[in-house]
Amino acid sequence: MRAGAEVDKEDDIGMTSLHWAASKGHGGVAKILLGGGANINKRDQYHEQTALHWATSGGYRRVVEILLEARPEMDMQDNIGWTAIHCAAYRGDCELVEILLAAGADVEKRDRYGETAFELAQERRQHKVVEILERFNRQLSVDTLKQGN
Repeated sequence: MRAGAEVDKEDDIGMTSLHWAASKGHGGVAKILLGGGANINKRDQYHEQTALHWATSGGYRRVVEILLEARPEMDMQDNIGWTAIHCAAYRGDCELVEILLAAGADVEKRDRYGETAFELAQERRQHKVVEILERFNRQLSVDTLKQGN
């Protein structure tokens, strides 16, 4: 990166270079920007989405993994209350749902309509995502019971 470059500078629609890299699946560019100090948790002005939202919405697994290495706030909500796992559930992207769960995504987080990622997946008939989230919730319940004993 060029010395003195404003890594988090926004364009006229409030997107940073990291948002654009994530939304287009450019993992190498995202990695360079993060190395240059880009704010992993910065939201765009229009949708209030982070780079993690954009990468997940696009189905860019490798970019999501790169972003997760930078330890973003996992459950930041956009202007409708969606977190990255809501985006993955909506898409029916089983692999990204599993990656986000492993990274600690909060499956209980509700959007502004009161829906969790599980409920959104049910609504969209994303059956495989529903199965993954059901299995995760069952395991979470078992783990909680074990901690109580």
